Amino acid sequence: MNHKSKKRIKEAKRSARPELKDSVDWTKHDYSEHFDLSHRTVKDNVERSDSLQLSPEDFIERYEKPYKPVVLLNCQHNWPAREKWTLERLKRKYRNQKFKCGEDNDGYSVKMKMKYYVEYLESTRDDSPLYIFDSSFGEHAKRRKLLEDYEVPIFFQDDLFQYAGEKRRPPYSILFLGRASLPRLPHSVKGVGHAAFTLQF
Repeated sequence: MNHKSKKRIKEAKRSARPELKDSVDWTKHDYSEHFDLSHRTVKDNVERSDSLQLSPEDFIERYEKPYKPVVLLNCQHNWPAREKWTLERLKRKYRNQKFKCGEDNDGYSVKMKMKYYVEYLESTRDDSPLYIFDSSFGEHAKRRKLLEDYEVPIFFQDDLFQYAGEKRRPPYSILFLGRASLPRLPHSVKGVGHAAFTLQF
């Protein structure tokens, strides 16, 4: 990693997490080595269902109406993103595009160019790494091309917020990118009366 990359990454880390004063603070728990990603520590009793064998009507009756969580399999089997969203391709295609990877103490977005973020991702040993959590990527001419690489699964295509208009609706397309060992996971937006789905690959 060259000097410029290190400088940009350090600036983003300092802005997003000013309470962490130096590199020791970022790595003192050594989670990159010892954070347990296995299912041994979690009681996993969430049902799995193959989306290719599930109709929207069945989904509503079995999961939506009773508020029952489910892991849907094969939702993204035909997405271009499965091929296009490798770190190398993201770094090459969106290298100079900036994505949100945090907020400063005044609530302003901290952004990093994709080329620097991928370098950070590939080398970091931080306990709680910076991650891209960007809800505005679809508003930018170049970054919005990411929207062409996936489609909303059929079970979630009812969109009542469309009637509120784009300016009044809550965020609904969020790009989340981070390490597999990230201790914290993305979550649904609370208080706006809608459900969220998260896809992992």
